[in-house]
Amino acid sequence: MGVVVASENWKTEKTLPLPVQFLEESAKLVANTPAKISYRLMSLWPINKRNGPKTEFDQAGLWETSQHPDHPYTGTVINGQDVYFQAVYADKAISQACIGCHNAHPDSSRRNFQMNDVMGGIFISIQMKH
Repeated sequence: MGVVVASENWKTEKTLPLPVQFLEESAKLVANTPAKISYRLMSLWPINKRNGPKTEFDQAGLWETSQHPDHPYTGTVINGQDVYFQAVYADKAISQACIGCHNAHPDSSRRNFQMNDVMGGIFISIQMKH
């Protein structure tokens, strides 16, 4: 019938990756290019703890976009000699499949997501030229 399944163990089960896994795989491809761009999916309620906020900017961006999902949280961050433009865009629950997985997953710290709730944010970092 042409139905395709996505699963957490997509590599071994020969299915499609979940949205966060697809984003991670594409981010690895971008990391191997000369462009100084990185991106990842983060959440204040990550199923996988490595997808939680790592910096004050991440924490503030996730909080602000959860409160104001139609406006990205942006700023510049200095890391040594490098300056980065960073942005966090709200990642909303737009599919019942996402909601069902997050609400039922044993590692989920939040189990009451509903349609259009902010589930996290897409974090983008672009190195700026000096």
